[in-house]
Order: sequence, then C-alpha cells, then structure tokens
Amino acid sequence: MTGTPTPTTRTPITGTRPPTTSTPTTSTPITSTPTLHAHTPTPRNGADTTGRS
Repeated sequence: MTGTPTPTTRTPITGTRPPTTSTPTTSTPITSTPTLHAHTPTPRNGADTTGRS
C-alpha cells in the first residue's frame, strides 16, 4: 500500500522542487530572525546592558 502512494507523491515532489530553490531565499530572512531575537533581549536587558557597557 505504501508503494502506491510513494510513486504518486514522487510526481508532486518534482513540482515542489522548483519552490525548494526559493527556500534558500527564505534562509536569508531566517538569519534576520535570530538577529531580531537578539534585539528582543536587548530592550529587555537594555538597562542592564547599558550599565554593563
């Protein structure tokens, strides 16, 4: 039974392959996400970080 859906899913996988190339493009914004994460703690510890500086 699993063998039947496997080949059927293979066809859609090819269609998803082109969008997969767009995934790397999303990786760029993903890197910005961590940067924003650091920004979140910055304002939180902004007073602490300023005193430390």
